[in-house]
Amino acid sequence: MAQYQIGEIAKKVALTPKTIRYYEAIGLLPKASRTLSGYRAYDATTLDRLEFIRKTQHLGLRLREIRDVVQLLESRQCPCRAVEQLLRQRLKELDISRAELQGQIRRVRHALRQARRAHWLKHVRARSPRQQPPPTTPLGFFSPRFPPASDAS
Repeated sequence: MAQYQIGEIAKKVALTPKTIRYYEAIGLLPKASRTLSGYRAYDATTLDRLEFIRKTQHLGLRLREIRDVVQLLESRQCPCRAVEQLLRQRLKELDISRAELQGQIRRVRHALRQARRAHWLKHVRARSPRQQPPPTTPLGFFSPRFPPASDAS
């Protein structure tokens, strides 16, 4: 079976050697065997495990959750229900995040409309100093401040 040193396997999975050592320290990876000169030696199963970790991270699973799934795999238990539960939970979290982001997008769009309106009112005021546009907007921090109208006539 092919053996990889830490730098080689790190390049194959686009991780740093430090990350691989960390994964080993927290139990995501089994302890690596050592070469005669003391270097860590990894095999293809470690490569597969690292790819699994990366894929599940891209789904938004946390390292401790991934470690729980890995432990189920190592104990020869089917992790299907656990993975399904984790993915359902992740989906709920994403739905909440989406709702929060949609609310934030609405607020930013509203603020942008208010800022444009304030900018437009400022130009209208500069062109006709006798007209007094309404100085308030729903967002106080975007409220234009107009100097008192002066009669130049």
